[in-house]
Amino acid sequence: DFYCRNQLIAKAFGQLFASKGGFHVEPQLSSCATVVREKLGGLEKNGEKLKENDTLNYLESDQQASRRVPQKFIPDYRKKISLRFIPNFSEISAGNDGYHLLIKKNYEVTQYSDRMGYRLSGESVRTNFTGIISQGVSAGAIQIPKDGQPIVLMKDRQTMGGYPLAGGVAKVDLPLLAQSLPGPK
Repeated sequence: DFYCRNQLIAKAFGQLFASKGGFHVEPQLSSCATVVREKLGGLEKNGEKLKENDTLNYLESDQQASRRVPQKFIPDYRKKISLRFIPNFSEISAGNDGYHLLIKKNYEVTQYSDRMGYRLSGESVRTNFTGIISQGVSAGAIQIPKDGQPIVLMKDRQTMGGYPLAGGVAKVDLPLLAQSLPGPK
């Protein structure tokens, strides 16, 4: 038997679940994670998200209840955030106009965001390029695809990218973005 102990692993219908003793989950590739894009993990090992009436078995724990974090220290993940932006002024960047759009306009996180990249929606950033020679990309890099809607690359990003880069989000601000919910910000 394999148990994922003390991990927050279940998210369904906007609710997060945790079990002090851990959930009883069959691992896949030595992990209890679910990766929808790769069809890995999940209750049926097919990468599907939890659905209504799915059941997670958990382990009882005789540990004392932990202390609660005071409400004033619990972040409101629905609120508007500001991210520090490091521009890319190379010859294959989004250019000065793109730079000004990204620092002056508001963008929303879309429902198409995941651990690979956070897709944003707002005023289109136009570049003189539809693609560039592939180059290495880092976490926080902001790619501008053909539709002009920025993509901020996250932890599970690809290692190479062929879209023009507008710049990057400061590494210290990536957790703020990672905890943002889709919708107006």
